[in-house]
Amino acid sequence: MLIKKIIPKNKRLLESINASRDDILNLYYALMLYNLLMHFENKIFKRPNDFIKWSRREHKKLIKSIKSPYSQFKRNNQMNDFILYTTDGVQVPLRYVLKGARQGQQGIDNVNSYIRTHISNFESDIVWDVFEKIAWDYHILK
Repeated sequence: MLIKKIIPKNKRLLESINASRDDILNLYYALMLYNLLMHFENKIFKRPNDFIKWSRREHKKLIKSIKSPYSQFKRNNQMNDFILYTTDGVQVPLRYVLKGARQGQQGIDNVNSYIRTHISNFESDIVWDVFEKIAWDYHILK
């Protein structure tokens, strides 16, 4: 894949990754929402419908806002991840970018806190528990 647009170095989280800090954190946010949605998609009982509607709208809005080139792939049956591209066109999973960035963990923590704030607005322990499991599983994925 040829990279069509190069993000200026001063706006990148990692110099070698062709993505801005905001785009990377928005991708992580969209990824967490997507994984939550996929978990609840097949549920019949105890489905947090208000949260699902909000998550779908938020996910669409985030995806439209991202300017950096990316794609999505299936990691395993439980977890999805995004692929980002280096300036040379090499594919790198989002989790590796976040783990390799100097402020990556701080960004993850900020996004997770933001998601927790929204989850608390829906007063759903089910969503809270699922999110914590997804966030933990993503954190420990190799």
